[in-house]
Amino acid sequence: MKRTINIRDMFHSVFGKNTEEVKQEKKEIKYYKMLNGEMPIFSSFGNNIYASDLVKICIDRVATHCSKLQPKHIRVDNETGKQTVVKSALEKLLKCMPNPFMTTSEFIYKVVTLLLLDSNVFIYPLYEDGVIKGLYPLRPMQVDLLENQYGDMYIKFYFANGYTAEMPYYKVIHLRQFFGVNEFMGDDDNKDLLKTLQTNQTMIEGIAKGIESSFQIRGILKINTVLAEDDQKEQIKEFEEKMIKSKSGILPMDLKGEYIDLKIDPKIIDKDTLDFIQNKVLNKYGVSIPIFNNKYTEEEFNSFYESRIEPISIMASQGFTARLFTERERDMGNQVEFYSSRLQYASWATKVNAIKELMPLMVFRLDDALNLLGMPPAEEGGDTRILSLNHIDARIANEYQLNKSKSMVKEENGNGQTKIC
Repeated sequence: MKRTINIRDMFHSVFGKNTEEVKQEKKEIKYYKMLNGEMPIFSSFGNNIYASDLVKICIDRVATHCSKLQPKHIRVDNETGKQTVVKSALEKLLKCMPNPFMTTSEFIYKVVTLLLLDSNVFIYPLYEDGVIKGLYPLRPMQVDLLENQYGDMYIKFYFANGYTAEMPYYKVIHLRQFFGVNEFMGDDDNKDLLKTLQTNQTMIEGIAKGIESSFQIRGILKINTVLAEDDQKEQIKEFEEKMIKSKSGILPMDLKGEYIDLKIDPKIIDKDTLDFIQNKVLNKYGVSIPIFNNKYTEEEFNSFYESRIEPISIMASQGFTARLFTERERDMGNQVEFYSSRLQYASWATKVNAIKELMPLMVFRLDDALNLLGMPPAEEGGDTRILSLNHIDARIANEYQLNKSKSMVKEENGNGQTKIC
């Protein structure tokens, strides 16, 4: 049977039940009191900046590389530190489709895009009978932080379609950047960015107008006599034909014709000024020119990964872990980890060298090495790990040296030297 999704019912299917529960739980509610005295009301200010192709490309570069991250529900042994992937409902969602409307890569792309646009992103986990059923990225137009008479914090979302949703703050995954001045929200004031974008747009329009002006009237053909309109057209036609046929750029003219040159000097913005303005936008999003142009070296990408992708990965891992597990579950080692294989972005020579050096240490399985090279898994023996005989377990080495020391027999010879047998 074909499954249909009613978009009109999407809001109620996600929030309806939980919103009613909140109404029953709270009796008296008011705005949350912030230490800085400000009202805890936050609105999305970044609607206009996404219209800029410069901003859109910058966000796309970061979100695209983040979408390659692989989220996993793992359990870490508190004694040995060993990580094990847990076969759970959460792991099933993270592996393929966090919700019915998007795949995992699309989900991560959208989350990162909203984070970079608004400096805040909210992900709502949907539960049914205590089992997680979906993860939904939200983009409200306004957010209010509230508290009831018991001091419990609530969050209220206002959406563009007029709907509102209210729930305990701890039930929402909240990721933020530029988190410093405000007590709860990332700084989403894009006023300075909008000024820079407007300056950039003005310069681009100025270049277009300069190009247009270069195709306008460049000179006047003055005819020193009185001619009928048809004769004027004939003279202009004759002049244009001479211009087309002239290979030297020199036109012969008689006394009745005079050409007056109009000096048109359109001012074009210099390259350094354009680069300065555009770099201000790129720097805000942590995107370098090589990353922006998709022409980067291995070292340039490693720098981009460490400064931009890795912090978002760590933020997401901690944010998801804090909200999707209880304190006891976290104590038992349950975590959400966003993994990334940095070697996938390395050069072919680096990949081959890594396999050459690490495979004899049993770091890689055969299938791991093949996957790193972009090859399909082996038909047989894919789980095989290879150990070089040039390496030995440290415990065995210690035991060997201890036994050897016991077998040493000291004999004093004529020269006073020790003989080892």
